[in-house]
Amino acid sequence: RQEHLPVLILAALFHDIAKGRGGDHSELGEVEVRGFARRLGWTDADVDAAAFLVRRHLLLSQTAQRQDISDPQIVQTFATRVGTLPRLDMLYLLTVADIIGTSAKLWNGFKDRLLIDLYQAARRVLSGAAESLDEAARGQACRAAALAQLVASGHESAAVEQLWRDFPAAAFVRQRAAQVAWQSAALLAAPGVLPVVAAQSHAARGALDVFFLAADRDGLFAAATAALEREGYVVQEARILGTPSGRALDSFVLLDAHGASGDAARAARLCARLEAALRAPHAPRVHHSLPRRLRHFQRSPQIRYEPARGGARTRLALRCSDRPGLLADIAEAFVASGVRVHDARIATFGDIAEDYFELTDRHDRALDAARCEMLRRALEARLGDAGERSAASPSGNSSTTNPAPTAPRHG
Repeated sequence: RQEHLPVLILAALFHDIAKGRGGDHSELGEVEVRGFARRLGWTDADVDAAAFLVRRHLLLSQTAQRQDISDPQIVQTFATRVGTLPRLDMLYLLTVADIIGTSAKLWNGFKDRLLIDLYQAARRVLSGAAESLDEAARGQACRAAALAQLVASGHESAAVEQLWRDFPAAAFVRQRAAQVAWQSAALLAAPGVLPVVAAQSHAARGALDVFFLAADRDGLFAAATAALEREGYVVQEARILGTPSGRALDSFVLLDAHGASGDAARAARLCARLEAALRAPHAPRVHHSLPRRLRHFQRSPQIRYEPARGGARTRLALRCSDRPGLLADIAEAFVASGVRVHDARIATFGDIAEDYFELTDRHDRALDAARCEMLRRALEARLGDAGERSAASPSGNSSTTNPAPTAPRHG
């Protein structure tokens, strides 16, 4: 809308103006833009809108890339912080311009889809058409929609319902109906021998979706990530679900590490290699030589723990130098520390990786202080200098000399 254009332009000019001054550049920039807008004689509403955009210019990208935006509560909280539809529109435009303006290499179809999904979900909330926050209702709605899609494509409803007896309830709450239908169709077509692996390309997102059903065991996530990285893929998102019968129903969103477009033959090869890795008793080590330009610019990992899922899990925020084989090394640290992964959000900004994991111990309990310390040491041993302590207590209270993960570079 044209009446908001001056506010958007001013916010774009001021959003990073306070970088390098020390302190939070978003807070300092808010003070600057308020003063400037008042000198222009703007109304209080426009002053407040410009100040909001500068102060919260990272809110959309951080929420989309760090949190599970399939959770309506996450979307509700985000929309409440934004407040109005005009602010949401301006924040979306500012976020896209900020990322692309920083470096076109930071932009891809996956990130585009992620931001649009959160933007559209927040619009529904602010328009009064939000999804139900009740997990049971959401699960039932997803289940009904997925069943309708499967029946329409020729599957017997009785066969689908039989398959779903061993699907966890979270599969219908944390996934879209189309994803559940695709997974179900692949499993119904499989010969019944585990593991089952399938992949499909998402042209709109520039990504490849991969899932597998396998007998669950410690180290399965490490085996999968090692296989994916060996085939030249970068994991952007991972969801790890356990079935009632003790199987793992894991799904990944992948990007090609070199930006190449995928094809059916390569996807089939990936599925075959991943299936072989899941059958192997141990994950083979991924060996990567560090590029010469990165050898002298490795940062010590910054680690923060906080409660997740109402305290049932522990959320790990990890910020470190990006490099080939990084996720496989992180997965090895999880195995060595007796930690299970339930959800992963992977984001890279230039040469910085900012990864977020939902974790439990092997008994599906949130990590205690001793386990957090064990994991911290394992991560530091694999990712950087263990001389700098960077852990925080699982309650979220920092006990570290390193700061918590900071804002993405594009901010």
